[in-house]
Amino acid sequence: MVVDQQHTDNALSDMPRVPPVRSALAVDTSFPLARLGQLISAAVEVVEQADLHEVLVAAVSASRDLTGARYAALGVIGEHQTLSDFVYVGVEDQTARAIGHLPIGKGLLGTIIKTGQTIRVDHISDHPDSVGFPGGHPSMDGFLGVPIRIKANVFGNFYLTDKPDGFNEQDAMLIETLAALVAGAVDSTRRHERLRKLSLVEERERIARDLHDEVIQTLFAVGLSLQGIALRSEDSDLRRGLEQAVARLDESIQDLRTFIFDLRRLPGDLADELEELVEKLLPQDKHIEATVTVSRHLPRLNETLNGHVRLIVKEAVSNAVRHASPAHVTVTLDRDGDYLTVAVVDDGSGFNRALVEGGMGLANVGERVAQAGGIWRIESELGSGTNLLVDIPL
Repeated sequence: MVVDQQHTDNALSDMPRVPPVRSALAVDTSFPLARLGQLISAAVEVVEQADLHEVLVAAVSASRDLTGARYAALGVIGEHQTLSDFVYVGVEDQTARAIGHLPIGKGLLGTIIKTGQTIRVDHISDHPDSVGFPGGHPSMDGFLGVPIRIKANVFGNFYLTDKPDGFNEQDAMLIETLAALVAGAVDSTRRHERLRKLSLVEERERIARDLHDEVIQTLFAVGLSLQGIALRSEDSDLRRGLEQAVARLDESIQDLRTFIFDLRRLPGDLADELEELVEKLLPQDKHIEATVTVSRHLPRLNETLNGHVRLIVKEAVSNAVRHASPAHVTVTLDRDGDYLTVAVVDDGSGFNRALVEGGMGLANVGERVAQAGGIWRIESELGSGTNLLVDIPL
């Protein structure tokens, strides 16, 4: 085969030139060694985290350390292309409370969500999509936004502001590289969580099956035997005692069946679980409104902590509807720094704490909080409702 080299060269020269594609993991070898060392340390810190929220926290801290930015954040993209989670560093708690709400992805932040491209500007106010800041928000100037891609989808974005000498191309490349590392860590963490959930479901199913096949069947057989003895007995006191024992067995069997049903349910959204739990606790013969609010900034709780929260809420709401005759009960879960906060508030009759110490299920609440390593307090007065406040370390 004879190739016309001149013709080939001319054909190649006529083809449009495509700019080289920079790999997300490609790092400019002209970077100072100190910055490369920082990047490696950041990568180790991120990939060592086992919990998704901790991966995001480590990533945000690393992005600020790598660039020298004063403020750094990572926004997770949820439904309708808005931010479903927003992890930040640099803004004081008092300032964050003054702002009142976290960003949902408007203005310049929304532009990065739409385009999925890195944006670097010297002055935020100069960008045509800038919409300013809400009241109480600290002023910010220079800006660097970098998307975090997991395969074909954008998981979230880095947002960095206020580097003293402005963000440069090296900063952008470092954060793009960090974004690729974070994407891998997030994907890996999600896979592990799915595997843990599958393993948990299988173990729950085994326990539920054993409880049904052995414990419930045994209790049922015992109940039938006692019933038979009661029917044949001529002693009225003995018959009455046996009938009461059978009734208690029936209650225990029903409780076990409810427990088995809960075991077989796949752990899902905590807000949905708590709403369903509270709904079951409300008496049908009384009009009591209940509100359950779970902050979107709360990380996913592990199964042990989830169980503690459910039982604390169950005991507190149950006490309120049984003893306080409230018109409304509110359950709120939020995050305060490194703590999960649980508040169960009712507008019922209240009580004198000194007269019921250890009663009304308070001992059960205290035991659960202690098992979770938390602290709790109750605020209540006669006629003024009751506030149960719990802080549990995350």
